[in-house]
Amino acid sequence: MNTMDVFGLLRLPLSTSSSLALLLLVQGAVLAQSPCEHQVAAQIQLFRSNDGEAIRAAVRTLGKLGAAAVPALMETLTDQQEDRGVRLSAAQTLGKVGSAAVPPLIAALEDPREQVRIDAAFALGQVGPVAATALTEALQAQSVILRHFAAFAFHQNPHLAAAGSQDLFEATKDEQPLVRANALRALSSIRPVVPQVVSVLLKALEERDAQVRTVAVQALGEIRLATPEILTAVNEMLLDTDERVSQSAVRTLLTLSNLP
Repeated sequence: MNTMDVFGLLRLPLSTSSSLALLLLVQGAVLAQSPCEHQVAAQIQLFRSNDGEAIRAAVRTLGKLGAAAVPALMETLTDQQEDRGVRLSAAQTLGKVGSAAVPPLIAALEDPREQVRIDAAFALGQVGPVAATALTEALQAQSVILRHFAAFAFHQNPHLAAAGSQDLFEATKDEQPLVRANALRALSSIRPVVPQVVSVLLKALEERDAQVRTVAVQALGEIRLATPEILTAVNEMLLDTDERVSQSAVRTLLTLSNLP
């Protein structure tokens, strides 16, 4: 109930003392919320300053306010007229809020604006493993966009990816290449590297989709394991007919050859 609703109720005839007491309680509750709303707005305004310490303090303060700060933070995050740094501060703060921020962020993964979807995925990465359950459900959604950005969100945080690893392994079999590619990226971020991840990446080198092969080659460099099997497989990708794949293979081999 907002302030206008309360004042509307106060104009109604009051026949009993109990109804008066009820209206006064409702009005008091609304008025009690106003300082919090003002506090949230004031803290978000600090995101627009050039004072790094003030911004960090605002992130901490808003994070402690929890669910009460989520609507204004989501409005800031999804405002494409807002400065990029301000939106990232909002994303970081939503991460500190935790589970209360997850439902609106999951919904934002289907926003028609791509940058909003990217920012929401980043924010979910900031939330961390608490978001794993909601994201694993999103990985199984009918919406391709939702599955794609759910996998992308997992890639934002290795701990989050580890929490959803079994569902990410399943997502590497998704019918959509973008979903498969982002699932591979997320799995390759998990540390320590497990043999199953290596196997999935090597298998992905046989993909028909060049983008998925490219991601697999890059990920084999990122896991930084120069085993004979990996080196042989990446060497073979130098002959790939897609230039993105072959160039990625060159870079991956350089990375692996320079490991300590």
